[in-house]
Amino acid sequence: MKRPAAYLILAAALASGCTGSRTVELPLTWNEGYASLPYGYAGIGSYDEQGEDSPWAGTRLVITAMPQGLSDIKVGDIDTDIYQTAYQAHISGYITDEWYNKLKESWDIQLDSIGLSATPVKTKVACAWGKDADGNMKMVIDSDNDLDLSDETPFTPLDGDAVFNGVNPDSLALASSVNATFEKVVDGKAVKMTVPVSVVTFNGYGPSYNIACHATAEYGGQRLGVTSADFCNSAFQSISVALLADSDTVKAKREDMLKKNEFLEIGHELLRIKGVDKNRNVLILEKTDKPKSELLSSQVGYKAFPFEGVEFSAKDTISLDGFKGKYVLLDFWATWCKPCLDEIPHLKELYSMTDRADFEIVGIAEYSSAESIAMTIEKYGIQWPLILSDNDSRIGGVYGIQGYPTTFLLDREGAIIAKNLRGKALEEKVLNILGPNEN
Repeated sequence: MKRPAAYLILAAALASGCTGSRTVELPLTWNEGYASLPYGYAGIGSYDEQGEDSPWAGTRLVITAMPQGLSDIKVGDIDTDIYQTAYQAHISGYITDEWYNKLKESWDIQLDSIGLSATPVKTKVACAWGKDADGNMKMVIDSDNDLDLSDETPFTPLDGDAVFNGVNPDSLALASSVNATFEKVVDGKAVKMTVPVSVVTFNGYGPSYNIACHATAEYGGQRLGVTSADFCNSAFQSISVALLADSDTVKAKREDMLKKNEFLEIGHELLRIKGVDKNRNVLILEKTDKPKSELLSSQVGYKAFPFEGVEFSAKDTISLDGFKGKYVLLDFWATWCKPCLDEIPHLKELYSMTDRADFEIVGIAEYSSAESIAMTIEKYGIQWPLILSDNDSRIGGVYGIQGYPTTFLLDREGAIIAKNLRGKALEEKVLNILGPNEN
């Protein structure tokens, strides 16, 4: 498959950070609950909402018996491993070659070579929700994974905001859970797991879930926590790793969760996170003898990943290396992101207070149309360079961007000196470094 130039530059950048490295494989231990790790929730869509023309229609579970005592029932499922689902569906003929290839391309994963099972695996858990006799929303989860929902006990999911704002959020999340059985693939075979699946609702909308299960490992006397997709699946392709405190009562901060290709600092060692081999049940790290100043990462203290792209208005090619000698703010944003748009006036003010010889902003718009970007530029009078980062060469993928806006402040040599500064805090940081532009 042909890759665009920006992708090749980013791939080369990743490879260059591995020189002189040594692989470390750490056995994983699976645990129920959240330990001291932060978690999120993913929405559950009903089959009716997805429609019959959905490319996933052939993968839907066939329920043999509906829950008792509920009306206006909606049916859906919790997919614990979308990669296994896609692989299995393609082999079974439920999704087309065209759709399968699009999935592999958008995920940038060769599903045929990561040890998935060609035989059916019960990675999905059926669920349904509706109204009881009093009009209250009730939920059922197919806890034994037999596709019979008539023997499941309906429950009322807690409010998600109340869970997160409670005195003990972890206990509340588990109080709104059901122990559910599904299968995961180990050594190419299906292995049963039974873990709590927490379900909540947000602002009266449909249900959202997470899978209260994580992995731990140990290196150099330091305990590590490993999660998959913010606790929202067990595929362990999108992972987060944290250095765990001695007590699980000390909650890890979300900003301290490290992603693939970022570095763990344990003792005097730097170890790049390479990923999880789920088949062999190991966390793969890579030792390096290089100093931070020579390593590429999206962490503070490390060199920012190089990239190039086409400037949206001028249509010329710009690269991060081209701004060397200046302080640079990388602003990852999207046109549909209200906090991103709210930040633009602050960026305009900062831009007017600084000299282009010393400071530049580079906007990197993602998951946005060219039309919406053009409208935003005109509406807000944006003057700094902008790149439309498309799905094939998404710069944010290498930087581990999971939400917008996300910002990185770089020094004159391209090292990251701060992350996620906005508004007054960003202005104070930049002006403290440069001083205001007196022209």
